Amino acid sequence: MTTIRRTPGDRVRRAVLADAAHGFLPLDLLDATGRTQAAVAAWAGGHLAEVPCGAVFDVVRLPADLAAPTVEQLRDDRIQVGPVLLGPLGAEFLVVPGTAHQPVGGTWSVARPGTLVLMPHPSITKGVRVGGRTWLVPPGSNPLTPGVELRRAYITAAEAAAKAAARAAALARAVV
Repeated sequence: MTTIRRTPGDRVRRAVLADAAHGFLPLDLLDATGRTQAAVAAWAGGHLAEVPCGAVFDVVRLPADLAAPTVEQLRDDRIQVGPVLLGPLGAEFLVVPGTAHQPVGGTWSVARPGTLVLMPHPSITKGVRVGGRTWLVPPGSNPLTPGVELRRAYITAAEAAAKAAARAAALARAVV
């Protein structure tokens, strides 16, 4: 029996063709940026699409290790979670424009308007990566996360992580 090896590029090409066949583009935000054709072409070639932030969505960057706990906290608070990218420099949450202006220490940053966000096709999830990037929460019908709610969930997740680290350190000292 022959095993067919599929690459992330193959997966994207199949997803783009399926999207075209159904007349569905999983990232409605592209239309307002004027980058729909360029994004589809990039995805069809197995590449990242360059999409500017600022007009349709803002981008908040958080440490990667706090991305999943922050998403979990948002869901626990019954806040619908918008798209979240994971990349080499951390997590990027796409949030409602104009709501990402409240920094949280040195671990929270906001991309400047016009910054190009490198987006894999929305089918690139669950550990599959293109250009070192994948979707933790892929775009689709989910709305953008409000920045204020993201900030609240992030602070809660960061505090919980700090408490867990302190408990682990105390246990390590007690064992020695």
